[in-house]
Amino acid sequence: MDCKKYFGFFDEEHPEPYVIKSGTLPIIISAPHTYRHFREGRVKEAERGAGVIAMALGDMKGTHWMVKAREDGDDPNYSADSPYKKALAAYMTENGVRYLIDLHELAPSRPTDVNPLINGGKNIKGNEDLYGEIKNVFINGGFTVTEDFPYAGKTDTRGTAYGNRKTGLFSLQLELNSRLLYPGGEHCRLDDMLKAFGDIVGAIMRHDMKKDG
Repeated sequence: MDCKKYFGFFDEEHPEPYVIKSGTLPIIISAPHTYRHFREGRVKEAERGAGVIAMALGDMKGTHWMVKAREDGDDPNYSADSPYKKALAAYMTENGVRYLIDLHELAPSRPTDVNPLINGGKNIKGNEDLYGEIKNVFINGGFTVTEDFPYAGKTDTRGTAYGNRKTGLFSLQLELNSRLLYPGGEHCRLDDMLKAFGDIVGAIMRHDMKKDG
């Protein structure tokens, strides 16, 4: 898939600090770190590959998406009750969105491909079967998966825990190794990652239909 237009989004100027695009499925893909951000006085680099997945998946599958759209001096995932997270929680509630996948990037030096932040199972309580399907999609796609390492999602302000606390709905934070997400890189597997996320959307919708049934 040609993702140039999605990467190009981040070269444009946007009047608002974040952009939300509506979809047709009850799933939202969030990427809060697509611009450089600041945490406890340290500069953290932009995670634009995560945003590309969010936007491309919206076009491919009809999911809602939300990405950071400019640098404004905060850390939308780490800061307590940041405007980004407040808007995300409100949007989910107001638009019948029942599933949140919150995307972040790992440094390329990390040995794993995908790090789900499940906090020892607390962040997926009651949804263990759905989480198991999501995990298996990555494994079957040839990706290595390491739960709760290097990050576990224990902090109450982080995206997954915040989403669970504020909405009571399914929220899963995934850290994706950045070496897999940027075209031209030796280890890029962006197309494979997009296919995996397409399969994850299918798994979520099957789960959702079973719940409604």
